[in-house]
Amino acid sequence: MNTTLSAKVTRTDSGGFVAVASTASVDRDGEVILPGAFNPLPASLPVHINHTANVRDLVARARPYYEGGRLMIEARFASTSAAQDARTLVTEGILDSVSVVFFAAKKEQRAGVPTIVSGELLAVDLVTIPSNRDALVMSSRSFRAHAATARTVSADALMALARAEVREARRLMDHTSTRGTQRRRIDALVRQTLTDQPSTAVVVHDFLRRLS
Repeated sequence: MNTTLSAKVTRTDSGGFVAVASTASVDRDGEVILPGAFNPLPASLPVHINHTANVRDLVARARPYYEGGRLMIEARFASTSAAQDARTLVTEGILDSVSVVFFAAKKEQRAGVPTIVSGELLAVDLVTIPSNRDALVMSSRSFRAHAATARTVSADALMALARAEVREARRLMDHTSTRGTQRRRIDALVRQTLTDQPSTAVVVHDFLRRLS
């Protein structure tokens, strides 16, 4: 007899990603975007491919937020074929960069460097070559994107989702320079997630929170 848990899932697994959108480093245009320059941030932003505002190139929506001196986004892909093609490129690490689109920028010279101190953030787009070298996709996930329609799912189905996320986490770690103590800690978290209280959603969410 399967135990059931109350959870929120999407009708389809459209996927999503987390990315650094902007930092205070000097970009390829020789400019700096000051942390907090885009405050107040909008509740959500469009994400395009090809750096255009064409509806056909719209592939995701993103929630922007500041984390320290970095502008971050948490994005959710659409279920369209173009969006899922983009998701495949992101998940495989082929498309790994983003770029901000903004309006009404105010610039000042600071230490001899043109610095954008304010502006309206309009979009954060997936691009092949970012202006800011730090503007990179950090992770591609689907578990957190399950948040549109409430329904009851079996514990087995929930853990299948969790195991898929663990595989993705391990793949990401294999492509980073993480070694030694930190890597062993993450491996321990993986084992704990798959063995301790396997029917409890809290364990899964706690693992993802500590891993990120």
